[in-house]
Amino acid sequence: MNPRTRCISMIATTLLALAGMTSPARADDERSAWREDSREIRQDRRELRGDYRELAADVADYRREKAEGDVAGMRRERMEIRQDKREIRGDQAELRHDQREARHEYRQERTQGMPAQAVNWQARSQAQASPAASNAQRNNGRHIGWQQGRGNPHRS
Repeated sequence: MNPRTRCISMIATTLLALAGMTSPARADDERSAWREDSREIRQDRRELRGDYRELAADVADYRREKAEGDVAGMRRERMEIRQDKREIRGDQAELRHDQREARHEYRQERTQGMPAQAVNWQARSQAQASPAASNAQRNNGRHIGWQQGRGNPHRS
């Protein structure tokens, strides 16, 4: 084998090997980002479930205080219930934000690799320019169904 040919084939083999090594690394980065987003969303859901448990416990405590007639206890439990509801609203907002952000990142990753698509727009030709003028000559302003003989006494 010619030394020059051998050198070129070795360079080509090296380039193919390098190209093969860079693609999985990028895929790993994308998967790790996706995993991180999924972990954040799962954590937000866990926090939200915990907040709902606290709210249920505080509502039960409030009912118990009300049954006992303890007005000060009822007032304290109402304050805790309000605090639980504030925490729930904050966790819901965080969960919505994380889900939207993950969805946006996913869409961005998908559209980056896609080539732009051609749009099928064409300028109007002369025949399409005024359909009313061309229809008036063909069917005298009547519906096309009439022209084809479905009950039209003036069939052309």
